[in-house]
Amino acid sequence: MKREVTIAIFLLFVIAPISAICQSASELGLRLEGKSEHCREPERKEADVDCYTLRMTIENQGSEPVILINPSLAYGTGLKEIIYHFDYNSYELRKGFVHHVVDVPQPVVTDPNKVANFKEMAQFFGGDRPPENMTIILQPIESYTFEESFEVEKVFRYSSWENIRSQKDKVTGRDIHSIETSTQRETPSSFKMVYEFSFMPYVADPDLLEKMSQRWRRYGRLPVGTNGTYTITSEPIR
Repeated sequence: MKREVTIAIFLLFVIAPISAICQSASELGLRLEGKSEHCREPERKEADVDCYTLRMTIENQGSEPVILINPSLAYGTGLKEIIYHFDYNSYELRKGFVHHVVDVPQPVVTDPNKVANFKEMAQFFGGDRPPENMTIILQPIESYTFEESFEVEKVFRYSSWENIRSQKDKVTGRDIHSIETSTQRETPSSFKMVYEFSFMPYVADPDLLEKMSQRWRRYGRLPVGTNGTYTITSEPIR
C-alpha cells in the first residue's frame, strides 16, 4: 500500500507540470470569432469554389496573458481546415422528416511559399523570450483582429433519395410531392475555422512548443495542446 501511494505521488509530480504547460486555446480563455466583410472574385474561376474574406477577432477572456503566433505575417495565418456544419431535415419513407446534424471537415490547401517562409522563421522561436513582431502577447480583455481570405471547393450535403424514388408507387401523392421538393442540395448553416501551427516538420526538437511554453512562462501562456500543437478553433460563423 505504501509503495502504491509513493508511485501515485511520483506520478502526480511528473504529470502535473505537463498538464500545466499543455493548455488548449479554449482552456486559456481564447475566443475566436469571424465576420464576413465581402467576397472577392475567386482566382480559380474555372473551378466550383467558394471565396471568403473574413474579419477574424481573437479575444482573451481568460485571467492570464496569452502568447499568440502573429497570424498576419508572410508565413500565413495557419488556417488548416474549415469545418462545415449542416443542420437540416430530410424525408425518409418510414420515419417521415428526420433532423440531421453533420460536420464536414474541408482541408485548406497551404501556399508552398508560406510553408517555406514559416520553415525559415521557425528558428527564431527557440529563444528565451517571444520574438517581437512574430508573436503577440494578449492581455486579459484585449483582442487582436486580422483579415482572412481563402478559397475552398464548394461543399454540399445531398439528401439520399435513391431508395425512396424507387418506391414512388408505394407512397401517397402527398409523400411524392414532399420527395420532389426536398431533393435540393443543402448548404452549410455555419462553419468553423481551424488554425494550427506545428513546428515538428521544421525543427530537430519535437518538444519545441512545450519548451517554449516553459521559457516564456513569465510573459504569458502559449496555447499548446497535449499533442504539442498550437491550435485555435473559431466560434461558428454564419
